[in-house]
Amino acid sequence: TISFWSGASTSMSCGYAGIKMAVFSNVRTVVCAEQQQNQGGGWAWSFNTPFRAGLANGFQVSGSMLLSFYSILAAFRIQYSQPTDWYYLTDAMTGYALGTTIVSLFARVVGGIFVKGADIGADMAGKITKKSIGEDDMRNPAAIADYVGDNIGHILGMNLDYFGSLGEAICAVLVLGSSIGVGVVSADINAAWDAMIYPLSVFCMGVIVSLVCSVITTNIRPVTTEKSIETSFKTQIFATTGLLLPVNYIVSEALLPEQFYLQ
Repeated sequence: TISFWSGASTSMSCGYAGIKMAVFSNVRTVVCAEQQQNQGGGWAWSFNTPFRAGLANGFQVSGSMLLSFYSILAAFRIQYSQPTDWYYLTDAMTGYALGTTIVSLFARVVGGIFVKGADIGADMAGKITKKSIGEDDMRNPAAIADYVGDNIGHILGMNLDYFGSLGEAICAVLVLGSSIGVGVVSADINAAWDAMIYPLSVFCMGVIVSLVCSVITTNIRPVTTEKSIETSFKTQIFATTGLLLPVNYIVSEALLPEQFYLQ
């Protein structure tokens, strides 16, 4: 029950924070694009604003999941202190993934219905007028509903879907980690615990590496033209992958025991 409500509440709070970030970044992107057009600031202004907002949103989802998941895991370790009992610990943590999945399911379904309803309403409102106007036209009275629907369906739904998928994946590999912890040849409990939280450590290193490499797109190789968007993204992907491989090797050497077997 504790795991379930922790996963559900954390997922809902991340969705709310994502909506707030999206609304503020939408307004700031419009302002930056207008300033760019008037002052000749290039593509960097109107591109970096939503890009950084997306980074902040992704990092707050990942960080919230890591913090809440590990906090509950450490609290349950008090009850299940021995490595032979850690299978039951991971079994209890599956409620966390269930809570995130249920919230993301409802957000996807409700958000999808809202998006489609607002989209059809805006389209019909534009067609039944005397002058055919688009669904995103400022003269369309349903344009605001369409924008709200995009925020709910695409941002809130995607946020919670990512959070739910992340929780499920972490819980799945944590079961494997508990098997490694039980089978550690060494009798050191700390070594067994390090092996068990290895998946969380790898994910944490991925977040840190992504944060470090995000400056490539915004500062080192900023977007100057429409064609440079793809080049900038590909450079960041290759750099992140190249840096993540040695970092994961170091984490594996530090946390995994020299000899272990799976049960």
